Amino acid sequence: MRVIFAISTDDRTLSAFHTEAEAISYCEGLDVVSGNWLFFGDKGFPLQATFTTSPQQSGIVVTNGLYHLEASFGPRLNEYLKDIVAIDGPKGFRSHEEIRAYCGA
Repeated sequence: MRVIFAISTDDRTLSAFHTEAEAISYCEGLDVVSGNWLFFGDKGFPLQATFTTSPQQSGIVVTNGLYHLEASFGPRLNEYLKDIVAIDGPKGFRSHEEIRAYCGA
């Protein structure tokens, strides 16, 4: 099983998704550009969001933009777990211990 993880940096919540499309649908582009989300792929390796269309905000109207996730460099997910206060994910991905076991730490 492949999993996409996303950390909300403002509330320190970790979300786990079955697909990249689910993660992208959940994580609004404007928040991603602002640095409010960190992404990790299979086994906790870092991912970066690459935008093909930038999100826009004009008054109260916000467009999400279009982005996809690609492999990146940097700390793995395990290095962020100590700061996570809540986890939202499917069965098998609901605790720090389950995430550590999946990521191989």
